Amino acid sequence: MSRHHRLIPALALAIGVIPGVVASMTIAAAQGDTPVPPAGGWVVPPVLASGTRLPAPPGIPIRWSAPGSVVQGDRLINPGDAPIMVALTGRQTVPNGRPVIKRFTVTLLGREAPRLRAYTRTPTTAHDANQPIIARAVHLAMANGTDAARPLNGDYGIVFPIGEYVGIDRVEHRGLSRPALFHFADGSLGIIATRVTLDGKPDDTQASSALVFKSDPASPADFIELGLIDLRTTGGVVAPRAVWDGAARRYLIAWTDNVGKPQWTVVQDLARTERVATPFYPEQGGRRSRIVSRGNVGVPQGGTPVGLIDDVAIDARTAAALTTRYGRITNIASRIAPQRMTAGGDLPPVRAELSYSDGSTATRAVDWDAADLARLRTKGPGTYQVHGAIRQRRYPTIFAYNRADPVIHRYTQGGRTRYLFIATDDTDNNNVGSPHLPIRVADSIAALSDDQGGRAREVDLLNRLTRRDQTAEGRVIAGCYWAPELHEIGGRLSILFAPCFNPKDDRSNVDGAWHTVTSHIMQLRPGGDPANPADWSRPAAIRKQDGTPLGREGFARNISLDMSYYESGGQAYYTWSQRYLTDSGPIGDPLTWSARVDPAHPTRLMSSPRPIIAPTRSFEENLSEGAFAVHHDGRIHLIYSSSGVSPTYVVGGAWARKGSDLTDIDSWHKWTAPLQHSEPMPPGVTDYRRYEQGIGHGAFTTDEDGNLLYVYHSWGDGVGGNGRDTRLRRVHWAVDGHPVLDMTEDEEVAPAHRRVTMQVTVRRR
Repeated sequence: MSRHHRLIPALALAIGVIPGVVASMTIAAAQGDTPVPPAGGWVVPPVLASGTRLPAPPGIPIRWSAPGSVVQGDRLINPGDAPIMVALTGRQTVPNGRPVIKRFTVTLLGREAPRLRAYTRTPTTAHDANQPIIARAVHLAMANGTDAARPLNGDYGIVFPIGEYVGIDRVEHRGLSRPALFHFADGSLGIIATRVTLDGKPDDTQASSALVFKSDPASPADFIELGLIDLRTTGGVVAPRAVWDGAARRYLIAWTDNVGKPQWTVVQDLARTERVATPFYPEQGGRRSRIVSRGNVGVPQGGTPVGLIDDVAIDARTAAALTTRYGRITNIASRIAPQRMTAGGDLPPVRAELSYSDGSTATRAVDWDAADLARLRTKGPGTYQVHGAIRQRRYPTIFAYNRADPVIHRYTQGGRTRYLFIATDDTDNNNVGSPHLPIRVADSIAALSDDQGGRAREVDLLNRLTRRDQTAEGRVIAGCYWAPELHEIGGRLSILFAPCFNPKDDRSNVDGAWHTVTSHIMQLRPGGDPANPADWSRPAAIRKQDGTPLGREGFARNISLDMSYYESGGQAYYTWSQRYLTDSGPIGDPLTWSARVDPAHPTRLMSSPRPIIAPTRSFEENLSEGAFAVHHDGRIHLIYSSSGVSPTYVVGGAWARKGSDLTDIDSWHKWTAPLQHSEPMPPGVTDYRRYEQGIGHGAFTTDEDGNLLYVYHSWGDGVGGNGRDTRLRRVHWAVDGHPVLDMTEDEEVAPAHRRVTMQVTVRRR
């Protein structure tokens, strides 16, 4: 990875280095081979760290002043750690001219304020989790004080551009080049970059435009794509940089053209956007955001303003938000609230309270020392201590080999709670040729795993080879049995899945084709045994209100799969992945669709299908599938998967507020970067057991202690044969509301905090 910067060493304040990335803090003066800017062509950014040198155009000195002793020589000094507001005045005396006076309001952070740098990487391969679509996203590295800068998000992309729509459900993705950070007038963080194709070449906007992102003031780790800004040039925009000029109350944007000549212009309001009708664009009624150019962007001129910076200082709130989202959240404390009990009685259930580095909390069950509990039962009135260990149920690294798209369902029937496991058979990566739909049933989650005999518990609910499975419509299943999910719909245990058929003979049980998959449902009879095939109904196709197959209007051939179910506000919903097919020419991208459904009539939709997640961002790589809902803190989260069925598979997420229209794409807010992504492998190592890649298509369940579990698959070639494998993790909710899907056991409960002590006061009977 590389990004070349031409900086003046005398003005560089080093913040540390990460391999291949220039990392320095500077307010740049004009270069020796750059035309000196005109009088007043200098600026002080609105947010700076203590110790930053003020701009000094060569040959045209500036005298700086501010109340107190903030200005010391050519530097701004904040003696404390808390930010201070500085009213800064610069007076430039121009030979044979009138003095130029500019007044800036600067938020001056402490000397140890974090500093942030934006960069892209040189693409390698998926082995390194650095394929072009990831490498050409914006990456961020942060330095705290004098520490070396460290990449956030494991040196994986953080800001991914939205692609260009070229047809119905067809997007061409883009990358970014030479990103730079700046602060908007309101203090929020901005990114400006040139848009490129995924092979790194300029796209058709590079001749005149730059792409701008703005952090959400309410959620600083989320970067909103404001859109392209036309800079009124045709000579190319390379390495754009931006700064807010508080004295003139406007922005300055500088860049070099395609032949290396420096250019700059003024922009009155870089956050002023408009919506423009864009063919095929799936969101906002087909109107895409761009930054207003007419009447907002000045005429470009040669040279470079003095005062542009390459690394920005950020406040504690922004640093915390970025660290929470793109760093590792760790357990920092555990405690047990004091308890009271009656002599001779039983201790009530007590959970440990856990605190985390981002300010979030969680609880866990505790295994109390048996000897302490026994002694407590014999004690009279008084206060005693009971010791224990926080319970962290451990599951095998590979929970089930060659089982993809996994679901574990907690099922209570007749007062008995059992756990059911269902998944796609992905043996030898031949899921199209799968012969069956297997289910496992056990009294505990652990007993479902291969290591504890789960494979031996499997029962084939369907088997096309031995039973010639037939649907309610009379078609014979010929393969796939894709992405089965267990849900309770209308009070009945149900399985949603997508079988495929022989395209030439729908009475054949062989030679199923992926392009025939369609969503079906089968339901357990009341009081039936989930492990008894005879207790399940025949699979029935799920259709629209009018009885026609699921599919995009205007296209005769479609597939539907990955159907899921959830309820909110007394209404039931289906979600599924769907794409149209063509006899010639490109086919549609798979989008996630949704419709309301009546649980009493689950084979027909109640409302017209509408897309709710389109793979607009580059990391989604033309695919949105496998969405599964989970409720948390007044929001419905849909966790979905993108990219291809390969080591590049990745997990995205979107959320909507309860009470909103959950079939409207604009009700759903995407997390702007993946929630879970592949780990890079060391050079020369290929080990899909140790290094999780191709992760996704997950589902949620609760374990025996009420903890939320995430069940998902990872790429499994060479692990237990070839085929995707099932894994499990407990879920943590970060303080910013996003689900942490990759928390390790030691991050969940630090070893030093696993042993706990409880104070118990025993009262008289």
